[in-house]
Amino acid sequence: MTLKYVESWKIFFLHNDNLHNTIAALENDIEITSDRREYELARELLDLLSDFNIPSDELLLRFKFSFFKNLFFKKQAEAVKLNNQLIETLRLMNSNQLASAYNEYMSTFYQNKLS
Repeated sequence: MTLKYVESWKIFFLHNDNLHNTIAALENDIEITSDRREYELARELLDLLSDFNIPSDELLLRFKFSFFKNLFFKKQAEAVKLNNQLIETLRLMNSNQLASAYNEYMSTFYQNKLS
């Protein structure tokens, strides 16, 4: 199931002209698989996303990718430190509600992963 699912995303990437929407959809799918505690699938989808260049002007997409990459590929202490830095940049841009949502997501992620 996992391999077939990731392969379907690869095909979707190849045949879709709207990079922004495709990356946003994949990031949302990573979030959903993480929420379902399908961590291995989320990692594989992150690996797939790593193969594509997220344009530098797509700040929120780059933010979300970095946030999830830290959660899944860094040790918890390092991921929390790096993600807190990302979250702080949101606060500096007066995106306090979004920053709080990501902070809460990170806390919930580690509570679920440890239980």
